Amino acid sequence: MTDVISWTSIEGLEKAMGAPAAHAFAKRLLGFLEQRVAEIPAAFGSGDGEQIRNCVHKLASNAAALGALKLSGMAREIETLCHEGKTAEAAGRQEEFAALAAESLEILRQRLT
Repeated sequence: MTDVISWTSIEGLEKAMGAPAAHAFAKRLLGFLEQRVAEIPAAFGSGDGEQIRNCVHKLASNAAALGALKLSGMAREIETLCHEGKTAEAAGRQEEFAALAAESLEILRQRLT
């Protein structure tokens, strides 16, 4: 599990903002990330590369800010595939992406709530 989340980002926020403010900020980011992840099945289900690209683009930065670097990286890979017109290849990563998103969110929830 330690390779799924890098706590360096949150620890940096704690040093810069203080622990209470950093955790409040991180919880807001987590809520945003949870919303974006919830939109993923519909985006992939649409078969529309632009919709998939837009959805994963929205979550990549927030995932990175919370230390979910693998999730952010995979989102960026899927975004690039869609941008290149490789929608079928991007859609083929849906299950892998969903599993990583679920694992990442669970670990973050445990730490932040």
